Amino acid sequence: MPPTGYGRPPKSYRFRKGQSGNPRGRPKSGRNFSTEFMEAVSEPVSALPNPESAPPVTKLQATIRQLVDKAASGDARATAKVIELIAELEARAEGALPSFRFTEADREAILEVHRRLVRGK
Repeated sequence: MPPTGYGRPPKSYRFRKGQSGNPRGRPKSGRNFSTEFMEAVSEPVSALPNPESAPPVTKLQATIRQLVDKAASGDARATAKVIELIAELEARAEGALPSFRFTEADREAILEVHRRLVRGK
């Protein structure tokens, strides 16, 4: 009889070849808000009164079109939101981060801290 003990269970208790130690597997995680939201805005809808004349678009695309159409018709709040979104998208596309300009007072403060640190060594 082969040795048994810690890490070596008897043959009769070992998993058979090809049999998983976790047959049901890891349970699927519950759905969260983000998943539900993205699924909802990705559903297709007909954007026109005559759905046969144009392909369906997603709810997100329809919402964006409605916002832009409202802005184009003169809605001030919609216009402000569209401009805000465009600015944000352009800044993200350029990889632009807020630019900081150091004043002379900032430079003096940085140099003073540097001098103190160098003296401490």
